[in-house]
Amino acid sequence: FVFNYLIFPPSKGDFWSYQQMCLLATQLGFDSDLCQMKLPFKIISTKMSGQFSMHLWVSVVIGFIVAFPYIFWEMWRFISPGLTLNERKKSKIIVGSTSFLFALGVLFGYFIVAPLSILFLGTYQVSDLVEN
Repeated sequence: FVFNYLIFPPSKGDFWSYQQMCLLATQLGFDSDLCQMKLPFKIISTKMSGQFSMHLWVSVVIGFIVAFPYIFWEMWRFISPGLTLNERKKSKIIVGSTSFLFALGVLFGYFIVAPLSILFLGTYQVSDLVEN
């Protein structure tokens, strides 16, 4: 489930971000490569334990992303008793904005950075003689 519906969709041409970038490019009058629906590369595993290692690393990263708000909350619960009432009020803004910006950064990385990186790295060639 995680790989088919969360990890690999940015490597497919019908990903939401590609569609939106294509729409934006056509509205601005640009002839864009973002409008291609098939990306010209195939994902392969080059090591015997590559798929197993990838599964473990994805589990660690997703675990960190999911656990980050709770870990941050526990750190706040540890630190807050030592703060004065005025410091606690100011810190609540920092705690809320940190959680919001973390979630925003995860979404930005998934919907903007990952598709553009995949598109660039998947189509980059030094020469026509060298195959990706």
